Amino acid sequence: MSINNSMHDSLMVELKRYHKLYAELKPEEKKKAVRIIENIKRTFQQSLKEYSDLPYTFGNLLHQGSSYEGLKVIKPDEFDLLLPLLLEDAENWKLKEPDEAPGYVFIIGNKDIDITENFYLIPNKIKQNLQSILQKSVNVMKESRTTGASNITLQCRSRSPALTLKVCYDNSIEMSIDIVPAIKLNGRLFVPKCHPYATNNHRDGYNKLWRESFSNKEKDIVKSMDGSNECRGKCLKILKTIQKLNASSQLKFLSSYHLKTCMLHLNADTNVFPWTEDYIDVRFKDLLWKLITFLERGEMESFFNHDINLFADLSRKGITNTERWLTKIVSSDDEIIEQLLHRVKQSESESLGSPEWRGMIDLNMNTHDDVFYDDLESESNSTVEAASAALSSEDDNTAYYAPKEMDIEDQRPLIPRSRPTEQMVEMKKPTKQRSCACCLIS
Repeated sequence: MSINNSMHDSLMVELKRYHKLYAELKPEEKKKAVRIIENIKRTFQQSLKEYSDLPYTFGNLLHQGSSYEGLKVIKPDEFDLLLPLLLEDAENWKLKEPDEAPGYVFIIGNKDIDITENFYLIPNKIKQNLQSILQKSVNVMKESRTTGASNITLQCRSRSPALTLKVCYDNSIEMSIDIVPAIKLNGRLFVPKCHPYATNNHRDGYNKLWRESFSNKEKDIVKSMDGSNECRGKCLKILKTIQKLNASSQLKFLSSYHLKTCMLHLNADTNVFPWTEDYIDVRFKDLLWKLITFLERGEMESFFNHDINLFADLSRKGITNTERWLTKIVSSDDEIIEQLLHRVKQSESESLGSPEWRGMIDLNMNTHDDVFYDDLESESNSTVEAASAALSSEDDNTAYYAPKEMDIEDQRPLIPRSRPTEQMVEMKKPTKQRSCACCLIS
């Protein structure tokens, strides 16, 4: 099939321009943000050493999510940290994986302690313990004023796996830091993500479930996804920016983790190549068509567990409308430019300020976005200077949930395709009718 070269070049130029103007983060903002988060991280990690009487020990805080994968767009205002918890007498704990809740497990001990109930490790008890510890650390940070933040507050959402720090610095700049506790057992990670069927009844077996986290595996894929002069990460960041800045975009119906998972699936397709930047227009359209394929089917499998449908909590009508809207656009390069790249919300465009700070736009895109750290698992005492050096690095071999970017995986729950059965261990039917994203349990 012949290619219309003028149209091909036009879309390529527009994509590169859009990435440079809107998706990239301002270098000075990144440096300020990383300085604050490193100070907070170091202070919190130090405070954890005071707690030696718990039935678990704390590992080193790990950097996770889009800000550390080189995939954060627009502003450096969201960060994710994973806090590994290592259970005492790990050999006495076992995992049980119910068929009716793919992606979730029970963690069962051989005796009852203050974080268990009938031998089951309870996610909420772990979160409550950590909330108390983190609040004390926040109080210390406020009193010492050594982090560089003007204000720090702690928020805890009942159905989220994260404890969130809301941070204000330089008087008015805001960012959030999600700290997610993760049980490390048998080489796997499990986070206290609430199952969608869980109720407030503490006897409800769903409240005992832990969700498996694949964030480390995702991180490994991201770090190796792009080779020299390749554009997977840029294609994904452009799509994420469109989702956030395009006032008329139907992509707002989806989460950033849907877009991220779509890229993971496309990356695994060896028939899609080359990924060099002079093919960014072709590959960007491949990404859109891949997303359309999932929308047409009404299902998007988790990359690491195909029993999980990431579209299960979305309405069929919304999926269909998004598919029709996107199909109409992707059929024409001019439509992609007009409908996706040229429709930036005025308020957002103004908030980004003049693009002059970015310097002259290099349409050859020989430079790459910075990553926050070269070593995402650096020790908690990493220096600000080292982090800042990594910020200015031009080595961006990146591309890849949660969910909002747990991006430690999406904050959306993972919902099984099928309705749970009566055989599920300790799964109690609620006494009153309640609705779930994929079915109604009564």
